[in-house]
Amino acid sequence: MRPGTDIARSFGAAPKRDRSGALRGRVIGLLAVIVGSLCATGAGAQGERPPERPAPPEVAPARELTPERMKQRIRQRLEATRGEMETLRTREVNLIEALARLEDGASVREVLDVLREDEPLRGMGPQGGPILQPPRHEGGERPEAGEPRERLAPGRPAALTPEERRQVLGMIARDFPELYQRLQAAETASPNEMDRLVMRVAPRVRELQELRERDPAMARIRLSEFRASLDFVFLSRDWREAFEQGDVGRQAELRRRVRANLAEMFDARSRAQQLELDRLKERMAQLERELEERRVNRDRLLDEQLERMEPNPPARGRGQDRPPPRGG
Repeated sequence: MRPGTDIARSFGAAPKRDRSGALRGRVIGLLAVIVGSLCATGAGAQGERPPERPAPPEVAPARELTPERMKQRIRQRLEATRGEMETLRTREVNLIEALARLEDGASVREVLDVLREDEPLRGMGPQGGPILQPPRHEGGERPEAGEPRERLAPGRPAALTPEERRQVLGMIARDFPELYQRLQAAETASPNEMDRLVMRVAPRVRELQELRERDPAMARIRLSEFRASLDFVFLSRDWREAFEQGDVGRQAELRRRVRANLAEMFDARSRAQQLELDRLKERMAQLERELEERRVNRDRLLDEQLERMEPNPPARGRGQDRPPPRGG
């Protein structure tokens, strides 16, 4: 029998038959063994390595935590929960915007670009995987060399250098003053949250800057659309809060503003599509003119092609003064 078991039995229920003398003897003997073990442990500290002691029992959290520590832990947990809720609200808004884009006739690629700014969406891709898959090397798992880092990790923006961060914030302050004010407020409350938001909007801001340089007309439309999209995020959040608070009057006002904002996004996308359509029509008209010109001059173009193919083309009347072929 183990000593612990004997002690437990010794201080447990009494046996049916009275053996008080034997019981006291066993208890005294066990105490002597325990005291001897403690003495041996103290003596062995100077020579042999003492045996490992069992880990002390865990103290109940209520005895360790003071009210202030408990408050601090609760506040941290509450802040983390609010951050998760904010992420879910943002994801909900992104999904609503993606649906609105598809209903307005946007291409799948355009919608994927919008969703790329969010985390990889599980359950929407093949076999329930993410909707966007990183490119893979044929027959292997590694991405192909030379792929842009945006494609290698969709939904996970690369960290910005201090110079890139300064440039992005400058463009946001110039083109999106309301967003810039909100970012400043976020920086005061949580610098990490502010950096995360800047990293998320940086790809779209850069895209608009590049578009402004190569296509100013389209850039103005896309800039208006992006501003409306940002307003949609803020208004949708305020509208949800009004419902949670039961503020009927504020709900009606925000509903009107959300509808006006949706109309602004709809009109901006319509203008972008109209501009693309006008350019396609212009290109088609140019192609039709070129095609008609080729048809009218069909015989002449064929003859000229044959003449260029002949090594020594024969002289033909008014072509007598034509310069000799190259290399002749």
